[in-house]
Amino acid sequence: MSGAAPDIARALFWSLAIAILFLPKRWALLAYLVIIQVDVSGPGWASPSAVGLENGIKVGLLPLILLLRTFSFSLVLQWTRPLRLWLLFTGYVAIAGFWSPYHLSALKMVAYLLGYALVFLLFTQAWKQGLLDTRMIVAALWLSLLLAVVQTYLLGNAFGSPPKLIIEQARFTTFAPPQSYAAFLLCCGVLLLFARRGPAIPYQRLVLALSGGAVVAGLLLVGSRYVAIGGLVLLVVAVVARLEPQWNRATLRPAVLVKPILLVLATSVVLTGGAAVLAPHNRIFALRGLVSNGRFNPNAIGTFEWRLEAYRTALDRIESRGLLANVFGSGTSSGADVILEFNPTAFPANTIDPNRSMHNEFLRAFYEWGVIGSVLFLTFLATVLIGVVRQTRRRGWQTTWAFWGLLPALLLGLLLENVLAGSGTPVGTGFALVFAYVAVAPALIVEETEAALARAPGAQLLPATGR
Repeated sequence: MSGAAPDIARALFWSLAIAILFLPKRWALLAYLVIIQVDVSGPGWASPSAVGLENGIKVGLLPLILLLRTFSFSLVLQWTRPLRLWLLFTGYVAIAGFWSPYHLSALKMVAYLLGYALVFLLFTQAWKQGLLDTRMIVAALWLSLLLAVVQTYLLGNAFGSPPKLIIEQARFTTFAPPQSYAAFLLCCGVLLLFARRGPAIPYQRLVLALSGGAVVAGLLLVGSRYVAIGGLVLLVVAVVARLEPQWNRATLRPAVLVKPILLVLATSVVLTGGAAVLAPHNRIFALRGLVSNGRFNPNAIGTFEWRLEAYRTALDRIESRGLLANVFGSGTSSGADVILEFNPTAFPANTIDPNRSMHNEFLRAFYEWGVIGSVLFLTFLATVLIGVVRQTRRRGWQTTWAFWGLLPALLLGLLLENVLAGSGTPVGTGFALVFAYVAVAPALIVEETEAALARAPGAQLLPATGR
């Protein structure tokens, strides 16, 4: 970063870090949701050979402090099996670091994975205690948008204009990579659609409508293509969720479907048309060139072709290595060698981030951690999915719509980005917020239902056991 941006980012980071230590828990949690938008290291950081103090504090120390401040042993944590599998997977990642050519980066990767466990525990506690609710999500969303405006339009936009990768217009983002910020915006949209409302917000409908519009506008300005696709699927899931209560009723007629479908189509046309006029060089519109004359054309998106070349190189290396390497992997963070082999000029060896190189977490898992690591990773994902399906069957769709709405973007992120190294960043925090909500949603909905019954006329005449 150049100019005043580094000093402003560092001052903002330390101000928020101090606030997290001394503010009341709710305000401290909001400060954490803002501080994850600030990457003090910035682009060009010598990741293989140095540790950023601020980023280390953000990934590990701050969520641990908040967890200790909010943890209650009386709260029963759900999804303990996925948590155990995650920690087992993290343990193998740590072991694979011993034969890695990037020992420091391997240690960072372990910290990232442990950071995910910390923030998941933190957010489950916060949702259950009412520290997280719609008001908090709205506040975090608008504060992040304010940071993005300042970083993008007032401080030179060092994070929104990666050199040598794109030629389109500058991308809208906070002090964090655009792809990461886009995922955070989408997660805010998911929670605004499906999460427990909490205490009423003044002018709630207007606030939620404006916040939803801000999410869409932010996504268009960021220009993340995989998140945009996830956002379109989210709209469809939102329509299905609205119709779900009528599935088993006679009122579900074809005419009932017309209004929400037309609303989604009209919204999509208006937003896309407006963006095409106001931002004709937006990266999202490059998706139109993927299919040309009936044929798949990856050259229409330069970064996609770059990813395909990385995947080909990784597969060639996997094919040529021995049995032991395929069983145990090439070592944590060794994916950087793949990028340095086919494109050494794009990411110099002294600045490449080995944990954010492969852009495909499934391929990375097999390359770096072999059969053992891949099985652990896939088992974790399968366990989460099975748990959500069971929760849907037992507790109802209303407890899991947030998961299904986010799932397409999550899968695309795992296929095309570097999500595993995302704790302490907007993308990792956003995903953890949604997962934690889904984990405790049954209890939250029961509490909300009981509170609504208590406020209903004549509720005082009902015995406590009859509610």
